[in-house]
Amino acid sequence: PLPTMSHVKPDRRRSSLGGAGTGNELLDMFNAFASFGASNAGAAPVHAEMDSAKFAKLCRECKLIDGKFNSTRADLVFAKLTAQYKQEHKAQRLTFADFQKALELVATEKGVGLDIVRASVCNSDGPLLTRVGIRG
Repeated sequence: PLPTMSHVKPDRRRSSLGGAGTGNELLDMFNAFASFGASNAGAAPVHAEMDSAKFAKLCRECKLIDGKFNSTRADLVFAKLTAQYKQEHKAQRLTFADFQKALELVATEKGVGLDIVRASVCNSDGPLLTRVGIRG
């Protein structure tokens, strides 16, 4: 049997992002993290793309980072899926299709089922606004 992530409750459904019970929870969370910090963050982007920093933020805040999968591994997953864009001299960003592949790679690296990783993302509270302290 595959190990589980004890903080994940697969039956919990999100409603604050409008995806409860529709099967769109994963897309809603992708859009929420991809558009975090953008001036249009309140509106759902039609063609959202996620950069490396936002993918790392998602991995941290959805509790995907642990002893088996650290932030360096998250960066490598991102780089693997965006290598083709770099060769084409395009911005290195994940589309939703790329993001789904990234979650498969995360599940493989963590040694858990894809449903567990997806549930961890869908059960997240979304991107958190954190304050960075300034030394003075």
